[in-house]
Amino acid sequence: QEFKSELIKEKIEFEGYLEQAKTGLVKSDIIDKAHEKPKHKKINMQKVWERNPKYAVEAVVAANYLCEVDNEHKYFVSKFNHQNYVEAHHLIPMKYQDQFNYSLDVHANIVSICLVCHKKLHYGLFEDKRDILRMLFNSRVERLENSGICISLEELYNYYMN
Repeated sequence: QEFKSELIKEKIEFEGYLEQAKTGLVKSDIIDKAHEKPKHKKINMQKVWERNPKYAVEAVVAANYLCEVDNEHKYFVSKFNHQNYVEAHHLIPMKYQDQFNYSLDVHANIVSICLVCHKKLHYGLFEDKRDILRMLFNSRVERLENSGICISLEELYNYYMN
C-alpha cells in the first residue's frame, strides 16, 4: 500500500510538470554530468530510490513529445499538455541504483517512449526488446558516460532478461 501511494505521488507530480510544460514553464537546459546517488526509502524490505519527476518531463520535452524508438509512434493526444502522449522511462532501471556510483535519475538515462514501447520494455519477451534496447543504448552511451554511468550493452541486456 505504501509503495502504491509513493507511485501515485510521483504520477501526480509528473502530471503537474506536464501542465507546466504546456504553459512553457519547463525549460530544457540539459547538461549531462554526474550527480550524487539519490536518497531512498525502505518499503516492504525493498529500496525505493527517489526520482525527480521534473527530469522525466524535461526528457519528454527535449524529445519534442516523440517516441525515441520511432517518431512515427503516435497513438493519442495527452489531456495534460495537448501533445503526443509519451512516457518517460529510465533506460537503466532505478532498482539497479546500488550497482552504480552516481545517480541513475539523470536526463541521460531517461528516454521518451510511446506507451507500446514502454510496456514492451517492462512486460515483453527479451527477444522483442533487444533491438529497442540496442538502439536506445547506442543513442545514449556517450551521454551516460558523461553522467558517470559506465555500462556495456550486455550489462543492460542482463537487466531486462528477468
